[in-house]
Amino acid sequence: MSKVLEQVEREELSAFISSFTPRRFSVEEYHRIGKAGIFGEDERIELISGRIRRMSPIGSRHSACVSILNRKLRAVEEKAIVRIQDPIILNDETEPQPDIAIVKFKANDYADSHPHAGDVLLIIEVADTSLEERDIKLPRYADLMIPEVWIFNLIDNIVEIYTEPLILANGIPGYLMRKDFKPGEAITPKAFPDLEIVVPNLAKENPSN
Repeated sequence: MSKVLEQVEREELSAFISSFTPRRFSVEEYHRIGKAGIFGEDERIELISGRIRRMSPIGSRHSACVSILNRKLRAVEEKAIVRIQDPIILNDETEPQPDIAIVKFKANDYADSHPHAGDVLLIIEVADTSLEERDIKLPRYADLMIPEVWIFNLIDNIVEIYTEPLILANGIPGYLMRKDFKPGEAITPKAFPDLEIVVPNLAKENPSN
């Protein structure tokens, strides 16, 4: 009898827990939680559609890719601001931390507030272990009309460039144009047509070499 009761209690507890709807947070609440010290200083998190998302650790290829791009993009700093792994506010429930965001120039460097969607000229994400950045974030970027997104897909060793955001026929935000580039090929941001960046080769080395 006791085993039957234990089973019933477990089922009731499971049903009770599953009845809860996950709590969604606003950007303002998310900031308050951060100021309260709930998160660790080095914890990599971001707010996506009201949910706090833990980001993957930064691997060596990921870090190298960001460093290379950071150096190349310094050429635009007289006209814009290059932000490295800093927040941008897309709406009241979404504050991602893209690897790189090029935003419109502002004299105070956005000291009063993080950049909003309308300030963003280009977002760059680096994916070295999974394509979650593309699957989770790309529709959000399209929904807020971010004009151009580059995904350095280190898994397949290509760069995916997305332009022309729109709402697709199925009602899901997306991009009309996608072009893929291989290492050695040149890519140019739409906002900075005079800047040319050669795609680096960051493929994993063969462990047998």
